[in-house]
Amino acid sequence: MPHWEHAGHVRGAAPGDSLAGVPDSGGIWAPSLSWDGERFWVVYSVVRSVGTPYFDVDTYVSTATEAGGMWTAPRRLPSHGFDPALFHQEGRLWLLNLQNDHRPGGRRFAGIVLTELDRETLAPVGDTHLLLQHELLIEGPKLLRRDGWFPLVLAEGGTGVEHGAIVARSRAITGPYELDSQPLLTTRDDPSVPLQKAGHAELVETPGGEWVMSHLTARPLQTPAGPRCPLGRETAIQAVTWDEAGWPRLRHGGWHPAVEVDVPTRSVEPEPQHACPDDPLG
Repeated sequence: MPHWEHAGHVRGAAPGDSLAGVPDSGGIWAPSLSWDGERFWVVYSVVRSVGTPYFDVDTYVSTATEAGGMWTAPRRLPSHGFDPALFHQEGRLWLLNLQNDHRPGGRRFAGIVLTELDRETLAPVGDTHLLLQHELLIEGPKLLRRDGWFPLVLAEGGTGVEHGAIVARSRAITGPYELDSQPLLTTRDDPSVPLQKAGHAELVETPGGEWVMSHLTARPLQTPAGPRCPLGRETAIQAVTWDEAGWPRLRHGGWHPAVEVDVPTRSVEPEPQHACPDDPLG
């Protein structure tokens, strides 16, 4: 059984240490953590408008040499929408983002875009590239590199019972991207699955070469008023493999999340506790 430990937080993530004036259900959305070989990076959006065609969004990034900090003061990035993520490749830094078209006739979720950033100044380098548009709502882009492909993992269908995760891929980082013929993860087709609203996933390779996927989900309880999720949105982990064509698949088959999953773990010896005679609380 794996055990999670609190590693810290990004101090000062909210500008001025306050979200005063931000509406309910706004605030800091979808922080994304990455590692470039030297530093941890966390990127996130502060959403200041809810339920409007225009996303009033500020996007920030902070870095640290250790996951527990100290984290640098957040710096603002150019942004097209919420759910940002960073991708690091051969010393280059790329920002993935949701595109928002708030003009009359435009789409609030108008595709996924990619912009290269200068690693030091964080200023845009070159053009912003439209990677993919889809007839369904897509967000939460996560990009990786594997076997000559750039797999792009996307959240699909919003955050309710239609939630899911799909994958597109390209040989070139700027596209064009082709969609997989089947979802990577969803429960929209079967309300009897215990883990509902499954989606918004990210793939991670372990030090041992195994692949796992973290994702959002919820566990509804049946009530006289219908299904309710008293624990809200939760995080789950699934074991992942890659098929012969190079697409990621749930290791147990299909696209429904498993309730119990065997994933590789590393046993960690607990650190010895030393007495501190100079510590009045020791």
